[in-house]
Amino acid sequence: MKKITMNIDGKLNNKKAMEIRMSLNDLTGVTSSDVAVLEARAYAYAGDKLDANAAVQRIREIGLAADVVREEYVGEWSGGA
Repeated sequence: MKKITMNIDGKLNNKKAMEIRMSLNDLTGVTSSDVAVLEARAYAYAGDKLDANAAVQRIREIGLAADVVREEYVGEWSGGA
């Protein structure tokens, strides 16, 4: 499973975090996502076909700046960042 870690820049709060999670979860291939508000990071867990730029674009559409920090392969996601 691929894990994409993204930095978020802008006014991130719990409401925006929920929007980000819902938007990322709507992307094809995403099995789960999480947002760490205090760290200003978003995490998307997906299969190999997810393009990190598509995930970043979803965050930008919500009105926040974002960039990819890391793409890595991990075992099955068990929740949390």
